[in-house]
Order: sequence, then C-alpha cells, then structure tokens
Amino acid sequence: MNGQMTLQFKLFGGFLYKTAQDEVWRSFLELPEISVGNKQRMFLLYLLLNHKRPIGSAELIELFWADDSKSPANSLKNMVHKVRATLNAMFPGCKDLLQTEKGCYQWNAGVEIRLDTEMFDELYRRAKMLPDAERICCEQEAFSLY
Repeated sequence: MNGQMTLQFKLFGGFLYKTAQDEVWRSFLELPEISVGNKQRMFLLYLLLNHKRPIGSAELIELFWADDSKSPANSLKNMVHKVRATLNAMFPGCKDLLQTEKGCYQWNAGVEIRLDTEMFDELYRRAKMLPDAERICCEQEAFSLY
C-alpha cells in the first residue's frame, strides 16, 4: 500500500464505511461478494474499536473462543482470513490492511482509521471546555454524528 490511506467508519446506528475519497457511505451488510456472520462482524468491530494498538492472539481467543472451540488458534486464523477477505471486498485494491506481527494483529501503519464514535468523544470533550455559544455548536456537531 502506497501512501496514507484513510478509512472512515460510522458505527452509530449501523455499520457504514468509505474511504476519505469516496462521496457515498456504503453499508457493511450489503457486501454482495461475501456472507458476513455475527461473530465475524463483532470481530471486525473489536479490531476497529482497538485500532490504535496491537491486539494479541491470546486476547482475541479469550474474547471470542474461550468456551466454544476445540481449536481456538485455528478458529482465530480462520476468522482473520475471513476478516481480511471482508476488508478486501469493502476496500478493493487496498491490500494488507490487517497485519500480523509477533503474535499480534494490527492495522497497517499506512492506514488512518476514523470512527464516528471517536469523533463524538473528541467533540464532547472539547465542548466541555468552551464558552456557551461555542459549546452549543460543538455539541450540535457531535450529536449530528449520532
């Protein structure tokens, strides 16, 4: 992947995504190329919500296969394969978005992830420090994300 790529996700009220260059938001549920199960969706959401840090295999196994898998390491590998296929369908031409290094999974360093949930938190924190008129504008911008 060459240069910085920005991927944007709306998690409030659904699961929409686009690149910074796209004008139209697309729905995660309308991917015609693949079938995405609930566990796969939750796995991808967990990776997105924790995009700022590497996530260890042990952590993912504990969260997703603690009780219901005879071979959690293989289940994790299969899930990562499915999530990579999902990401390839969501962002054609963008390869290696999710990387593996030293037993951890992390987003490619050349990818900026923007989540509406993080933008909401940032606007809310900023609004608390502003005078009334500016605070209201900042709060309205935050609420528009929801």
